[in-house]
Amino acid sequence: MTEIATAPTTEQVKSMAAKQRRRLLQHLLQGYQVDRFIADRELAIYELSARVVELEAEGAVFLKGWFSGRNKFNEAYRMRTYRLVVYQGVYPKPT
Repeated sequence: MTEIATAPTTEQVKSMAAKQRRRLLQHLLQGYQVDRFIADRELAIYELSARVVELEAEGAVFLKGWFSGRNKFNEAYRMRTYRLVVYQGVYPKPT
């Protein structure tokens, strides 16, 4: 018999978001930029824009750009990129 998964509690969701925010901040403070694909594959962050908004609320300043490309079906897409400029007086390592 297959078990039905239960939805996470509010506290579990807050904890997961905090962990994702920490991973994202560590990545950005190393001087790397991030986009949706990097967030998903390397950081296990599925709501990147939400984590960025949360960091902005904490005082983070981002340089935001766009990346354009084509997918495997030759369809055009564009994706937001983020690079940390400053976070609470801390500057990322230059890359």
